[in-house]
Amino acid sequence: MGHRGEVFSTRAAQKNRTYFFNIKENRAGDWFLNIVESKQQTAEGFERHQIVVFEEDLDDFITAMERAVNYMKNKKRKRSRARRPDEPHRSPKAGQGQAGRSEPERGQAGQARPRDHHPTRNADGDGRREQRGR
Repeated sequence: MGHRGEVFSTRAAQKNRTYFFNIKENRAGDWFLNIVESKQQTAEGFERHQIVVFEEDLDDFITAMERAVNYMKNKKRKRSRARRPDEPHRSPKAGQGQAGRSEPERGQAGQARPRDHHPTRNADGDGRREQRGR
């Protein structure tokens, strides 16, 4: 096992940021995916953002990510064809779709999900993950 429980690591380097995809093992022996975005802010410092996806959640995570990526690719393709060359690009405000209308968040199978839903909180809402039976 590698540094700090690392089992595997790969990266995708862009001009101004790098994405790391790390498979790690916790003390209990469970594996998880750790995705880190790293951007250089100053000569000495980096800004880092990361998410953790647990092994039992990977299938749902990958399905949702593929849906989001496909949506973005298809909409971008349609937008670029529909826009005239002399027309400036305008992106909608965060959380809004066409004509400034707010789009509902979607849950599993495209169902509307209440705005107060938080997938990483347990029933008490304290942010701790619920333990799943083994």
